[in-house]
Amino acid sequence: MFGKSFNSVTINGKTVNVKGNNISVINNKIYVDGNVIETDELSGDVHIIVDGNINKLETGSSATIKGDVLGDVKSGSSITCQNIKGSVKAGTSVSCGNVEGDVKAGTSITMKR
Repeated sequence: MFGKSFNSVTINGKTVNVKGNNISVINNKIYVDGNVIETDELSGDVHIIVDGNINKLETGSSATIKGDVLGDVKSGSSITCQNIKGSVKAGTSVSCGNVEGDVKAGTSITMKR
């Protein structure tokens, strides 16, 4: 199984260093491996930036992952990342490297083949 990795997560310009592999944004709160991380309540146009590899990301907002996703990614908006070992589903667009699973997007898909 994957070990816990250190990542920095930037949400609306505020950076938090976290140790974990699974990131979710639920009801305007950020969870890393099921635990809430301390941030101000999210509002407005939320954009998440993850520096490093992660196992999974789920969010209703847009996200940029500066690394690989070792599992699945779900976003209500756009996703930009390197490679995805699982599947990706985005409300608007996907821009990524290689994807081993399924790719679904509301408007556009750009990826390596």
